[in-house]
Amino acid sequence: ATATRWLVERGFRPDGSHCRKAAFCANLQVLKILLLDGEADVRGLTLLQDGKRGSRNQANGDEGGAGSGGSGWVQRSKWPIKVLLARGAILGGTSSSTSKLLRRLEEDGDMLWAQRVLDGLSTLMPDFLLHRIGDFLGLPPPAA
Repeated sequence: ATATRWLVERGFRPDGSHCRKAAFCANLQVLKILLLDGEADVRGLTLLQDGKRGSRNQANGDEGGAGSGGSGWVQRSKWPIKVLLARGAILGGTSSSTSKLLRRLEEDGDMLWAQRVLDGLSTLMPDFLLHRIGDFLGLPPPAA
């Protein structure tokens, strides 16, 4: 994390691929530096490619090669993935091969993204309208 902060302070501008790698390495501190200090934009970033939603090799950045499958990387990277989903990233791939854990992460990410958008609108819209939008989206009422 210290090295990443040093790079950002000296002009390094991270992009979505850097955030993706930090998330799959389950490094929340580095991800925070990339998103907040480096101002990386991850809106629309596809985290997993088509047909490889549960692929450990893809999560590690390896497109080929040997490696046992499994969802251990999903469990380790759950919170960083939620952070990226809440900032507008998408899982990608086809929904037919999605594991139960990935589906839940995507649902949580959608709710966090909607809450983030609603919080951003809170200074622009009256409270009654925010409550109506929140009800429609199934979100709790915004904090007063």
